[in-house]
Amino acid sequence: MRKLLSVLLLVVGVLIGLGALGHSFLGRLPVDAELGKFPIAPDVGTMLYVTWYFIGGCFALFGFTIVVAWYRLRKGEVTLLFVTALIGILFLATGVGGFLYRRGDPFMLVFVVEGALVLWASLVLRSRGQASVA
Repeated sequence: MRKLLSVLLLVVGVLIGLGALGHSFLGRLPVDAELGKFPIAPDVGTMLYVTWYFIGGCFALFGFTIVVAWYRLRKGEVTLLFVTALIGILFLATGVGGFLYRRGDPFMLVFVVEGALVLWASLVLRSRGQASVA
């Protein structure tokens, strides 16, 4: 079980990190198309993009943190698993909240699944102590 959770933590960390690219570059295209249909004040439009790229950076940082935590876990270090659990909680809450707010948008379930997996792996691996995962 420990090995499976370790692999899940790594895979989801990489997926979240890659999500930064999808969010920042591919995800912007439909946003550009929709925003182009409306006259938006320049201050509002530029702030949307500042926020958009900030979120992409957060995804990259979250993914990196999870991968570093996984690497340290292999050496028996579990302290970063507290941080990965917080990331899991954030993703899970965002996914559930987004799913409800967007009236059942299935895309939000990606956040639910990623958050639940990171949270589950983090809590179980942390509770099992300092033994390294090979």
